[in-house]
Amino acid sequence: MAPQHEIRLAWEAFLLKGQAPQGISQSIASSWERSRKLGVAVERGEAPLAGEPEVFRRRGQNAMLLTAARLALQRSSLLLAEASSMMIL
Repeated sequence: MAPQHEIRLAWEAFLLKGQAPQGISQSIASSWERSRKLGVAVERGEAPLAGEPEVFRRRGQNAMLLTAARLALQRSSLLLAEASSMMIL
């Protein structure tokens, strides 16, 4: 994967031109495209927060997914620790 700085430059190019530049992995480019199609606001500095009742409800609804993803998420924590990035299921 490209270093964090290169990914940031590619993200800025994506915002300007509407498509990811060469050299960015397909999984990253696909994520950016999905976010754009779903109307995710790029100007937000942080993710919106859900209240505790909403978080509890969604955890219950997605218990099987959380169980299945637990090991992969634990392993990825080392990868993401210094990347200034996050993973969302």
